[in-house]
Amino acid sequence: MDASFVRLGSRLARSWLVPGDGGLRMSDERHDWTLHVRSDGKYELREGREGGKKIDVRGAGEGGVALAKESNQHTAFEIKFCSDGRASLWFPAVAGFLACDLEGALWAEKTTGTAWSKWEWKETPFPGNDLNTVSLVKVNLKARNGKYLCCACTVPNARAEVPCCCEEIVLNVQGPDPGMSSHGGGHSAIISNGGIQTLMNVDEEGKVFFHGREAVMGQEAFQLVVEDACKCELSLRSSSTRMAVRVLKDGNVLASRKTQKLGKDCRFVLELCKESAVYLRSCHDTFLAVPISSLQETRSTCKFVPASAVNECAKWAMHAHGDNLYSIRQTAPSGTVKYLVPMDNGTLCVTNEPGMCFPSKSCLWSLELVQEEGKHFKGFAFRSHRYIKGKRLYLGSEPCGSGLAARHQAGRWECFSIVDHSTLVKVAAVKGGGCAVQKYLQERELILSRFKACASLQDLCRWKLAQSLELVHFRRNTASGSAMQRCYSFSDLEEDFEGEFADLPEQYAMQVRSALRNLIPRARSCKWKLQGGELARDVNNEWVPLWPGQFKCSSCMECGHRLLPLEKEVHPEHHRYLEMLDQDNRTRQNGHVGLHVLSIVLASCLTLFCGSKGKSNRPGPDIVESEEPKLTMSLHSVFGERASVLQRWMAIQVSR
Repeated sequence: MDASFVRLGSRLARSWLVPGDGGLRMSDERHDWTLHVRSDGKYELREGREGGKKIDVRGAGEGGVALAKESNQHTAFEIKFCSDGRASLWFPAVAGFLACDLEGALWAEKTTGTAWSKWEWKETPFPGNDLNTVSLVKVNLKARNGKYLCCACTVPNARAEVPCCCEEIVLNVQGPDPGMSSHGGGHSAIISNGGIQTLMNVDEEGKVFFHGREAVMGQEAFQLVVEDACKCELSLRSSSTRMAVRVLKDGNVLASRKTQKLGKDCRFVLELCKESAVYLRSCHDTFLAVPISSLQETRSTCKFVPASAVNECAKWAMHAHGDNLYSIRQTAPSGTVKYLVPMDNGTLCVTNEPGMCFPSKSCLWSLELVQEEGKHFKGFAFRSHRYIKGKRLYLGSEPCGSGLAARHQAGRWECFSIVDHSTLVKVAAVKGGGCAVQKYLQERELILSRFKACASLQDLCRWKLAQSLELVHFRRNTASGSAMQRCYSFSDLEEDFEGEFADLPEQYAMQVRSALRNLIPRARSCKWKLQGGELARDVNNEWVPLWPGQFKCSSCMECGHRLLPLEKEVHPEHHRYLEMLDQDNRTRQNGHVGLHVLSIVLASCLTLFCGSKGKSNRPGPDIVESEEPKLTMSLHSVFGERASVLQRWMAIQVSR
């Protein structure tokens, strides 16, 4: 299990817990204690970073807390977190909490929840032992124009209305990037398509493209800069060229050197791919799982297990419900779907109880990005959508393996990395969840070298030649004013460079033509908007008629599945879909009442308006006219031939 350094401070005494002469005392100086996990699941606080003497509360009842050389029952304690992030240390041997008064005296407090027994809890990892920097997650990137980044072809674009297979992007976060030390540090990430066959790259001219793994050029590393952690907004910045990827209004993607203050067109909203099987890895190198012995129970308590114990019970499915909310589900061997929910006492459970399943708020988690110094991406945090004791709490893990939802501020224990199962199996080239996880952790360097192979000299020359030809064509057309964006056909390029291919060998010329054809950006979206009347497969794999507003993906037309935007008005998986249905039903039920009231008001206003206009046209005070001809005359003068129709409609509404 992972261990860390901890600093304990008291708000009342305004000092920190430090070792003294044979015991403990409170001081203005800070001291790092080593948090050690015992074999029985409890903790010990050891002196210093080398792990010396332990805190012993054997003499706490007599007014003193000492340091013991050997571990015993009086050195073991449990951690109970408060919602504000402070911790209480419960020592079962003396049945009390470690407490401190205003003068700095220490004793064992028997009362629960007092301010004396709440400590400021500041933990830091061992040097080089922070595991949140490793993620292998499959996501969708949504641009500021509301469209998704599509990598169906070599040159990406942001024109897809709904995400599908060609919008799946794998972020392989590899940890600290040595090459970024001169730019403020950060972590590098290799961005590839969903099939991890192509890698994202940015050249010196600002062109963004995907190329094969066999043609790595050394420019595939990106920095993930967190712009808004709560909204999951980040920007992609090339580690080699220092360019930021941005999306234009027409959906074209390019890179810009303006990195001092990134605009909104450089921001992407990160969304997890729907229904993808993932592993949740904590900072202690443990994975969230359900004990096999409690799979058949209605409610089971979750634990964090090491990589050697990972099995199918550690595999989770993320379902998006709009507004950055997700439900974390697991399917039991019997086919029962269970949801991960936080309980009122802070424990984590999976259950299929009707009151805690979707669309209940109890099973919804808000996804947030965790950043380190410099706004660099570090990991993910999950915050409960339901208020627990008046606050929304974060999903967390303890070093002993227990899961908790106790703090409303994300710390180190609330930071997770997400490992996609399908991508992990492809990268590790093995079958089975536990085997794939263990092999990925043990042979990570070998797997990463397989993930990106070096390109041959012939491939590099072919690719560079195609890039040069396309760039010359773009500059020539831009200078003449005929093309301001990179959207043109391959025939245009062949006409401009017919002579260029004549001197090349036929086989090599074909390869250059193929690379040049791949550099042509797609001018339209790969999604087809349906007009209704067509057929597609539903969730049960049955063919059903479609209605307008749905889409089909041209990259996977053979599957026939419909694509529906995740909007609250149309998508049943949106967390506000039932709310919108209820509003629509109320509107329909009360529509005739509102229309009736509106018609009476309109009739009254028209009568007053037309009556006042007819009164001003009277020939004299001695002439008396009936009310009906006056209204008819005024309606005809105002509405013309439509007066009779409006008059009949008013009569019908008033009669109702």
